[in-house]
Amino acid sequence: MPYFRLPDVFYTKPSQPDLRVKYGKKPMQHITVRIPDGDGPHPTLLTIHGGKWKSTYRAKQLEYLCADLVEHGIACCNIEFVRLGHVGGGYPNTFIDLYDAIEFILSHADEWNLKTDQISLLGHSSGAHLACCLCAEPQDLGFTSQSLGFTPHSVISLAGVFDLDAAERLKPEIDQFFGENPVLSPINLLPINTKQLVMCGSKDKLLEQATKYTERAKLAGDDASVLVIDKCSHFRIIDPTFEEWPQIRMAIKQMVLYLKDQQ
Repeated sequence: MPYFRLPDVFYTKPSQPDLRVKYGKKPMQHITVRIPDGDGPHPTLLTIHGGKWKSTYRAKQLEYLCADLVEHGIACCNIEFVRLGHVGGGYPNTFIDLYDAIEFILSHADEWNLKTDQISLLGHSSGAHLACCLCAEPQDLGFTSQSLGFTPHSVISLAGVFDLDAAERLKPEIDQFFGENPVLSPINLLPINTKQLVMCGSKDKLLEQATKYTERAKLAGDDASVLVIDKCSHFRIIDPTFEEWPQIRMAIKQMVLYLKDQQ
């Protein structure tokens, strides 16, 4: 198997967040918070990292993206959570961790100067799978859970996994994540009644999933669009040093900052 190297930025130390807070007792139950300069309250992005739902991959992947976006007026709360490889990682505890983290963020929204009617979700890869599932009706998740606690302003999927039945390369992780429980695929949970942007690189093997999911979302009545980034691979889409990053950043900003009453 050839050695796989991530883009160079991921081997550097990201800038320090404004806050690093715990929402639970486990080491991985924490959130890094970045708040823009200015009076606020600020439009906010809750970010959920990818990595096959595994403990090998960490929220650090999205720290670089968050550090860039905060300079453009977007508050960022980057969530770490229990994953495969952790005690209790997988379904449903991974979802429960994310619910708890979001509840914690909402309880501190005034303190952190977050705009509670303009909070969006962003997920990368398996994190996009989790973000879309969180927007589904609680009963559709198949376990007793609290509601999300707010209505997402929008959902942004970067190189997302939407149809787990078609994700053959992820089958070992999917089987481990869900165990004996039914597999939850965002494409089968539509509509999620949230404005969605699905971004994927032209070099990403998940591109077919992105286009298929967007088509299904539209047919189900969701406001959804797809944006294909030229010359972009799976991890480049979250790399702020990538030459096409300004286009990705602009698309994210448009989703986070759009005004519903002007549609």
